[in-house]
Amino acid sequence: MASLIVAICAGIESLFNFGDIWREKRAAAELIKSEGFSFFQLIGEYTPFKSHQEAYPLFARNVENLIRNEIKDYIFAISTKNQNSTLTSRSTGNEQQG
Repeated sequence: MASLIVAICAGIESLFNFGDIWREKRAAAELIKSEGFSFFQLIGEYTPFKSHQEAYPLFARNVENLIRNEIKDYIFAISTKNQNSTLTSRSTGNEQQG
């Protein structure tokens, strides 16, 4: 019974790639967290600013860029996976017919 549950879970994970999605989201979260630490300490790109209020527009722009890039990467990964799945199913269908 336990092996059946493990097999079902492994099948679901391979179908939806939850592990890959989690790693991608975790990496994006770490980048945003790092940006936040730099902003709060006024280090890195934020060194020239005298206050957080002055640095905030740059911080907001940087975070938005990180989010946009993460969304683009996610959409690219999903569309690539869908294309690969379509190609695989088509080739499997052709082999059955031939």
